[in-house]
Amino acid sequence: MCVRNRLQMGRMLTAGYVFLIPASVSNWYLHNHTQVGDGIADGVTGLLYGITIACFVAGLAAARRPPSAAS
Repeated sequence: MCVRNRLQMGRMLTAGYVFLIPASVSNWYLHNHTQVGDGIADGVTGLLYGITIACFVAGLAAARRPPSAAS
């Protein structure tokens, strides 16, 4: 079961990093290179950062969870 928890943690952390890259790029791109309003740009960036944080927290929670007794 330890392997399953590690895989779950790895998947969630990978998903977090996948969302971190577009969040960082959107922060730079939407503010500097488009005519999108500041509210919309901040909303999109905040949504992506929020998903990133949720994935990281879920991955770390999966790592801290004790292995189950069921085989």
